[in-house]
Amino acid sequence: MKKKTFALLLSICMTMTVTLSACSGTDTGQTSDTQEAADTETAEADDANDPSDSDDADTEDTAFEIGELTGEATDYSDESHWVHLPESTDKEVDTFYVYPTVVLEVDDESGDVPLDDETLRQFAPALYEEQATVFEKSTNVYAPYYREKSLESLTSNDKYDMEQALYDGVQRTDVYAALDYYFDNYNEGRPFILAAHSQGSIVVKIILKEYMQAHPDYYERMVAAYPIGFSFTEDDFAENPHMKFATGEDDTGVIISWNTEGPDNKDAESCVILDGAKCINPLNWKTDDTYASAEENAGSRLDTDGDGVYEDIIPSPADAQVNPDRPGSLLTTYTDLEPSFPQVFGPQSFHARDYDLFYYNLQDNVQKRIDAYMAAQ
Repeated sequence: MKKKTFALLLSICMTMTVTLSACSGTDTGQTSDTQEAADTETAEADDANDPSDSDDADTEDTAFEIGELTGEATDYSDESHWVHLPESTDKEVDTFYVYPTVVLEVDDESGDVPLDDETLRQFAPALYEEQATVFEKSTNVYAPYYREKSLESLTSNDKYDMEQALYDGVQRTDVYAALDYYFDNYNEGRPFILAAHSQGSIVVKIILKEYMQAHPDYYERMVAAYPIGFSFTEDDFAENPHMKFATGEDDTGVIISWNTEGPDNKDAESCVILDGAKCINPLNWKTDDTYASAEENAGSRLDTDGDGVYEDIIPSPADAQVNPDRPGSLLTTYTDLEPSFPQVFGPQSFHARDYDLFYYNLQDNVQKRIDAYMAAQ
């Protein structure tokens, strides 16, 4: 099988030369609790229409239901199906992390990457090291493997249809099953954070819209969600009033996201910038266009040589400003970086550095939001 690596957050991806449509405009096991809920939807609807049980009918009419899932879920009781499980749970809060696109293309016409794929197994842990370690200081981090879409498959859709492609695919099935297993066996009632990047952030958007609405008892324990590197739009929030975008540095139960770009990406097509997208500045935690100089950057963490070894860059040269002319875009004038796959994200996108450039501000912010959540309990 011919495969090419697309580890979005490793500098190796910067050298690839593959022509894509650029989004114009199996290990399986037990059935999850969510799958079982979806499978019984029809029977529950029949019960709701039974006049002999009107009380049950009222309950069914008001309950939010998970849509039908695709395929058989991965078995998350198998620890080999987790990128990372914490060695101990000594923190008061957990993080559930969903990795970004790892594999560029696969031969299977479905575009789904099997869990035993060598590239996936090599680079998903590397992406965990680059991104999810920011949460380890304050939380116990859980990260499942899931059958992601290859980049070629995902971006063959219009960018406004990528969410639906993942909703209809085994990606939603797997991550819902992982969440079911996590809440049933690992969480033990602790507050939690959702975190992700790129394709993983699209999956987290689906989780927030549907899974959390179907599980309000879980959702009320969510400290915050950090689905960075994809757009959350005004329409998303209008259609899902239970979701809120962050407005400051310590509000809780909110969504935090940005897409890092340089000035030359101003008019460029990007698969992660959608009309009406919201953005927050990770240096000053403002949603307006207040400029934050590099002096406000607590430090970056970069793999400058592309060898998987990360170095702290303190002081960091990266400034940041919410771009007033491009909703969803976080503008930096620090452009001494390789652009992130310009065929997909534009000539001066730093998509691969969304976490790296603001690593220590993000780490500090996680603790601030946890402190605020705990103080409110």
